[in-house]
Amino acid sequence: MKPEKFFDCVEVKHRGGQLIYEQLKIMTNQEELEFWDQATRELEVAKQKKHNQSLHPTV
Repeated sequence: MKPEKFFDCVEVKHRGGQLIYEQLKIMTNQEELEFWDQATRELEVAKQKKHNQSLHPTV
């Protein structure tokens, strides 16, 4: 008997992809470029914060 699944990462990825698709399908090409530029900037900020926390952990 298989244990019950509590988290399905494939389902989560599909849901995330669907949400992004729904946002992008109504955008112009320029708006889509701006969307991805902003998402990239936010990711870079989050990665830098994570990196800084690993260098200077607070106790």
